Amino acid sequence: MGGALRDPSLSPVGPEQRIWGETEQGRAGIDLFMDVFDEFGLRGVFFFEVCGRNVVDEASLAEAARHIHQRGHDVELHVHPEFRMDIEKVRAGEADKPSAFLFEYPWEARLRLLRTTAERIEAWTGRRPSAFRAGGFASDEGTLAALAALGIPYDSSYSLWSVGLNTCRYRCDPPLNDVALMDHGRVQVPITCYQAAGPRGGLRQFDLASLSAAEAIAVLEQLYAAGTRVCTSLTHSFRLVKTTDIQYGDARPDGFNIRRLHALCRFLAENPDRFQVSTYRDLPLEQWQRELANERRSQPFLPTPPTWTSLARLAVQAIKDRGVI
Repeated sequence: MGGALRDPSLSPVGPEQRIWGETEQGRAGIDLFMDVFDEFGLRGVFFFEVCGRNVVDEASLAEAARHIHQRGHDVELHVHPEFRMDIEKVRAGEADKPSAFLFEYPWEARLRLLRTTAERIEAWTGRRPSAFRAGGFASDEGTLAALAALGIPYDSSYSLWSVGLNTCRYRCDPPLNDVALMDHGRVQVPITCYQAAGPRGGLRQFDLASLSAAEAIAVLEQLYAAGTRVCTSLTHSFRLVKTTDIQYGDARPDGFNIRRLHALCRFLAENPDRFQVSTYRDLPLEQWQRELANERRSQPFLPTPPTWTSLARLAVQAIKDRGVI
């Protein structure tokens, strides 16, 4: 929102900055991500937030969704229900901002919300979503029945890190850090988490914007050695842009994050015998549903990259914070 709820003189930060990554040096948003993926023969998944059409121009969102699809990458469903607001009424104090937590909505309301947003993705791209991710991972088992009713087989809303914050309400015992069969036959593809070592260590999500290439590669190597089926990373469309202004007044491409993305994609492309980069529709749904139904879950494996990789990340981040890179 970029402060637009508090300050009526501001407009919500629109797709030009948050999706396309407009800067004076050129675009560093979704096109740059896809350029890097294409360079290494990879396909990306873009979980596309639909409710934002209530606060920014819908045509611009539709354009971005179609563009991703036409370039051969996947557009899947992402929902932040708080964006269903009437921004003018919220600003005037005539209406409340809707809850950001999907688990707070009754099942019927979730079903209606997921149906209308999935239909919007299909109208924009010509393809119905096959996977869903709740905004802020704020989901629970109640969402799975709605996904089943809509024929969406994959949920990717589980994050062990968010479970610890109590913003992800799935009740899984033992917890998850690999693919699992859930209620109503939905296949859960959780966000991969790992244990960072050194200062500011602890449980972290495999977020491409918050770990170094060396950490990411170490996580992948350890997951492979442990027999983990799936590693799921995430990032955001604006993470290749560096700015100190949420309204993007001084935006420029983030060279360090761009190089980090290149390094990880190069590693994956050079190791196809061990790592297959897949979208959700590439995954063996029926095979997994059969195998996972009879599988006893064990305690999750949490990789721990070497301490030096975490220290290197902290050092680079300190240099970035000083504006040197």
